[in-house]
Amino acid sequence: MDKFHSFSLSFQTLSVAISIASLLIVLIFHPYASCFVLLLLCIWSLMGTKQAIQALSLLVLIKFLNPAIYPNEGPISLLGWVVIALAGARIFVDNLRMTWKIQLVQLWLLLFSAAILLESIFFSYYRVVSTFKIASFAYLVLAVLIGFKAGNP
Repeated sequence: MDKFHSFSLSFQTLSVAISIASLLIVLIFHPYASCFVLLLLCIWSLMGTKQAIQALSLLVLIKFLNPAIYPNEGPISLLGWVVIALAGARIFVDNLRMTWKIQLVQLWLLLFSAAILLESIFFSYYRVVSTFKIASFAYLVLAVLIGFKAGNP
């Protein structure tokens, strides 16, 4: 039984590696391929909490690729924000039914976000941009923490 579990885990890891390699190859072919991939990630993130976290992970991979090889500019890059919004919303909706207490790490996240928000209101030249950055950071980190807490990924 242990040998079967090891083979299953190896096959699963291999299939994930092949999927990511295929994604990277598709992104090389055309400048607008990233638009198609991000639209697929939007759809994938709506499938469940596990898929939403996978979509967020792949989004980070796409965003940090070398722009000389993988162009991701202009309005296409705005689809990344759509993936973030949809994935976070899916995680929050999936976990509305759960009764959960706020964890210490979530409390610290909220306190950190509030402190940075106050600092940006008083000292930032671009208050709206700073506010959006901290709100998106807190939204995404809270969604990922809740998603992992649910035990789905």
